[in-house]
Amino acid sequence: MATLNTKRIEESATLALKGALLRCPTLSTYISENDKTPSWDGQVFVYASAEQKKTDGILAIPIQVKGTISKSSAKSTSYSCEISDLKIWMNNGGCMLFLVSLDFENQSHQIYYSALQVYDLKKELETAKHHKSRNIKLQKFPEDDPREMTSIISSFAQDRVKQASFANKELPCFEDFKKRGVKVKNLLFSTPGIGITPYNIGKYVASHDIYLYAKLEGLDIEIPIDKIKNMTMYCPVSKPVCVGGQKYYDSYFIENEKDDSLIKIGKEISIKFFEAENRLTLQFKPRGPRLYPLQSTTGQSDCR
Repeated sequence: MATLNTKRIEESATLALKGALLRCPTLSTYISENDKTPSWDGQVFVYASAEQKKTDGILAIPIQVKGTISKSSAKSTSYSCEISDLKIWMNNGGCMLFLVSLDFENQSHQIYYSALQVYDLKKELETAKHHKSRNIKLQKFPEDDPREMTSIISSFAQDRVKQASFANKELPCFEDFKKRGVKVKNLLFSTPGIGITPYNIGKYVASHDIYLYAKLEGLDIEIPIDKIKNMTMYCPVSKPVCVGGQKYYDSYFIENEKDDSLIKIGKEISIKFFEAENRLTLQFKPRGPRLYPLQSTTGQSDCR
């Protein structure tokens, strides 16, 4: 009976994940129920277009799918993974772990995921030391948002290509380059490109984990050196700021946060947009003594 229950859990978890990814036109899944392959259950293929042509270029990522019986609705959870699995995933360039929380009584489920790149797996193994297992943190998979699901998978595939070759190499930090006298030519990061524009890239990096890569002078490779959460990006906008047809500034800056945006005009004016509330506040900081309170207002915005 226990075997039948386990089989049902595994098949239900796999079907739930397949159903979610079927909503993403550029993704194709190959996952086996009751798969006996060590350490992973299948692959997700990322295509350049919804036509899924081989000529468009394909990126593939290995995935591991686990199922559990629970009525979970939390934003995050954890799962105990064997150290041997973490090592196998690292040596094979990373793996995406999915945990599907199943509620058979109400015929519902919740999918969680952890994007385990080589960088992440090295950090987990360093922390684990002599332990035989490690609790891996997972967060909710946005199965109601095909674009976001595609973005998560695509980002993982892109970063996996960059990090796979470092599986058996020591990852330096920025301070190591300084100590060795190595000159860093550029610091780089990438985004999936799906729906990303110069106007919303700041919001993307503020709400997603971003891997930072160093490009050294004389070397044509990108070395992963850090993982940044809640990155803040300042975007200069080369457009004039006018009032009543008169130009006061040649440009302005946009500072992006996870949910809101801040426009800075010169050194004195800041406009913050609270998008969820459809509200904005205006702050004016005069250069001389201030004789009146800071003002705030609400209204619509068509800022682009």
